[in-house]
Amino acid sequence: MKKSLLISLYYPPLKGGISNSLWNVCMNLPEDKIVVLTEQANIKLRARYKIIRKKILSHSRFIWPKWLLLMNKLKKIVREEHIQILQAGQILPIGTVALLFKLHYGLPYIVYVYGQDLVIMRRSKWKMMLIRHILRNAEAVIANSEYTKKQALLHGAHNDRTIVVYPSPQGLIDTNVDQHYLDYFIERHNFINKKIILSVGNIVQRKGHDMVLRSLTNVIRKVPNALYVIVGDGSYRPTIENMIQRLGLSSSVRLYDKVSDDELPYFYRCCDVFIMPSRSLKNSEGEIIDVEGFGMVYLEANLFGKPVIGGNSGGVPEAIKDGISGLLVDPENSNNISDAIIQLLTNKKRAHELGEQGQRHARYAFRWQREVKKIVKLLA
Repeated sequence: MKKSLLISLYYPPLKGGISNSLWNVCMNLPEDKIVVLTEQANIKLRARYKIIRKKILSHSRFIWPKWLLLMNKLKKIVREEHIQILQAGQILPIGTVALLFKLHYGLPYIVYVYGQDLVIMRRSKWKMMLIRHILRNAEAVIANSEYTKKQALLHGAHNDRTIVVYPSPQGLIDTNVDQHYLDYFIERHNFINKKIILSVGNIVQRKGHDMVLRSLTNVIRKVPNALYVIVGDGSYRPTIENMIQRLGLSSSVRLYDKVSDDELPYFYRCCDVFIMPSRSLKNSEGEIIDVEGFGMVYLEANLFGKPVIGGNSGGVPEAIKDGISGLLVDPENSNNISDAIIQLLTNKKRAHELGEQGQRHARYAFRWQREVKKIVKLLA
């Protein structure tokens, strides 16, 4: 097996789906065959393999492109660590460095893609041209879903060199909670006798928090004690806060922007249904400019035995088995969304059934040990 160097801007202790996915990939590779190059951090992680922390991007306004200094650092690391292949954790800008390194020094590379990173670049023609060159010259392309693979193929990737490696929720979040603290948690947040609808993730437009708010009036008519709990923060938060006031939903919505890793499991545990009706956003020409490439949070919620509701768009249908682990809805239809919420809040048997099946789905359909074997074959 070739010894590889993974280069990534996102890596623990930095939070997020990409960071956690790449961490788990490396944890399931032979420790003597993987080295990681990532950004500097104040916290040292315990890992069986070597992690090199350097400033990957320059913050000086006199240096452009920002990744230019990385080329010299990379030459030294590749030589000292006897690297035989690069792994680019992001297509831009890391994929650019990997492409140039291959053209100059003949070192092959593989690149990871996540869906959103491919479609959001459509706003820039020169970035799209660069992405095509990166994908075409890659030894292999690793997509997080069949939807993302399809996008990669449309952007120049070779079909016989593009594979899907599904992320796994295993090890991402601790599902064990302290019952005494859970009781205290519910009382402290005044969740007693509430039907909790939960969303977790960045508050950005594609996630569909606004559509949940639009559906909430219908939900409250049927379920007066329904409470929509939003965990997260982001650029779309001011819009969501304005909507809450405008729709008169202040008593039925709570926002929590700073939630620790220790607290998050308790939000999952006490919710009745998880929802994130993600949608594909399009520009004036009808081109998709933002999309959910997969959707790890659905699987996180499933691990807690919770039924989930997701938008039928992008890679979400690969994370949710409609009618088995949760429900898929039209993310642009507030009535469709409210009907799904009401069904799961009023039909306890149905909600329990989807939650149990979802838990099995999350535990056994997505396993890092099995998925990483696909990458091992690429590196053989």
